[in-house]
Amino acid sequence: MASTPSPRPPGARDGLIGAAPRDILLFAARTLAWAVVSFGAWYAAAKPVSLVTSWIAARVIEATAPAGSVRVSWHNEQTLFEIRPDPSTIYRERLPADLSVDMEVNTLKQTYGLPFFLALLAAARARRFIAKAAAGAAILIVLAAIGVACEVAVGFGMTQVAGAQPFAPGPWVGTLYALGLQLGTLIFPSVVPVILCVAYER
Repeated sequence: MASTPSPRPPGARDGLIGAAPRDILLFAARTLAWAVVSFGAWYAAAKPVSLVTSWIAARVIEATAPAGSVRVSWHNEQTLFEIRPDPSTIYRERLPADLSVDMEVNTLKQTYGLPFFLALLAAARARRFIAKAAAGAAILIVLAAIGVACEVAVGFGMTQVAGAQPFAPGPWVGTLYALGLQLGTLIFPSVVPVILCVAYER
């Protein structure tokens, strides 16, 4: 008569739901150890990570704000956004044709979810690590770009020219920008990495 094999105790590859406290503590220790590596690499690669994120953010700004063109560059360890208003806004508000609004943004506030996610994924000893890491990183960079775009859009809307705010968004759009700024700084980098790691390990 065939016997039914006893179930294996939950381990790293089975996820942490229902795992023993010892397994959870070991996972936390591995996460902290990998975080030292991933956060160090993230900080060392701040320039390329910030520029990629900011380039995506610039396209979001061009699509949602009264900006004709947005250029990004690296300046003083931060991303410099050079925003030129769109021609219709320049004409309507009677602004100088060569007007440009410059803003410096520290995108590390939005991109810290990337090393956090990689540390979680490495600690979980995920199969197909490279593919999962690449897909998760792409998602987190896009979400970070949305947060950066909202931060820049809020600052752009508050810009004063001759005592007026010609780029101020409407109340609904302004609320969405403020919400996107909060999500991109507080929620996306801290919560989404955990969600992705859990989803990949299901």
